[in-house]
Amino acid sequence: MINIKEITSSSWIGPLFSFLAVLTFLVSHSQVKILGHYPVHQVVFFRALGVLMFSLPYLLFMRISILGVNKKDLLLRGFFGSAALFLYFSSLQNIALTQAVTLQQLAPIFALVVSHFLLKEKSALRVYLLFIASFIGVYFIKGSVQTKILSPGVDANTSLYFAFGILAAVFSALAYNFIRRLRKTDHPILVLSYFQYCLIPPALIGFILRGYVMPSAMDALPILVLAVFSFLAQLFLTLAYQLSVVSKASSLNFLAIPLSVFVGYYFFEEALTSKQMLGALVVLICIVANLFFKEKPTRRT
Repeated sequence: MINIKEITSSSWIGPLFSFLAVLTFLVSHSQVKILGHYPVHQVVFFRALGVLMFSLPYLLFMRISILGVNKKDLLLRGFFGSAALFLYFSSLQNIALTQAVTLQQLAPIFALVVSHFLLKEKSALRVYLLFIASFIGVYFIKGSVQTKILSPGVDANTSLYFAFGILAAVFSALAYNFIRRLRKTDHPILVLSYFQYCLIPPALIGFILRGYVMPSAMDALPILVLAVFSFLAQLFLTLAYQLSVVSKASSLNFLAIPLSVFVGYYFFEEALTSKQMLGALVVLICIVANLFFKEKPTRRT
């Protein structure tokens, strides 16, 4: 069983799990792109069921209640996380991978603001300045991307899906803060399982309203990869936010941007401009600088 108290002594544990979450999320979200011929609610359903196939047996084996302790915060984490995931998957399927990932990386900035009010966590001014600089990098990398692999008939610059991406970041920020609030009451596996509980009802409503596409044998591998890496990504993300203050746990999330540039170019034929490459470099510099700043003591209520 994961014992949080035994591994919280190092200030690098949170960022380490954050980095692992970035890598595994990138793999799972690439599968969402590959599965773009399925409606969003069906991809979400694949993901939720796949994660529960790993998490529920663990909870039952360890005799951990599948209903949780802090049900209010678990439901709020699930609600905000579900809203974020549906919006983010919609943007992933309809704009370039690099653009969707970049918009999602606004979440750490929103999370930092929310944590000030929700968790009473404060960071040094220099940390905020670095996040602002990172935001400038995000702006540069968000420009138009030429790509051949998008959902049929969709314009890569559709403003609706950019709005979805930004809203997804806002809801993600709220979800991240509730993950941290749950660190003293509920096991990380239970927290990520509750998220899946909340995903299934709206996915089922989507089946009723929008229909169902019969999966093909060719898609079996992407669906399996989506399930496995989504479970790992959610576990690493939950641990990152439970083991570190939000400013540290979210700092490495920005690594998803330069990594998505690489994946988008080599696997989805996304051609980036020099301006966008400069934006990725700015973000990387800010990440490295932020990691060397020590956490300030936090006041919890």
